Amino acid sequence: MKTKTVGIIILITGIVIIVYSKFNFSHVNNVAETMRINKTDDREYPIQWPPVIGIVLVIGGIVINTYDKRKINEIA
Repeated sequence: MKTKTVGIIILITGIVIIVYSKFNFSHVNNVAETMRINKTDDREYPIQWPPVIGIVLVIGGIVINTYDKRKINEIA
């Protein structure tokens, strides 16, 4: 992968982390199962990270993209 592609991926990942800093997913477990009764347990698991991580990734993506442009201009 080229550095510009990596920089864009990091930049987009940072934006997504800033926008979606918290989400939940649920999982259904079968607790007891008999002929007539089916008991399930529905649990929600929150996933959360600080938006600062997204900000750092956005800044890192911008730095990588500008570094790539400077490197190309110095060679040419």
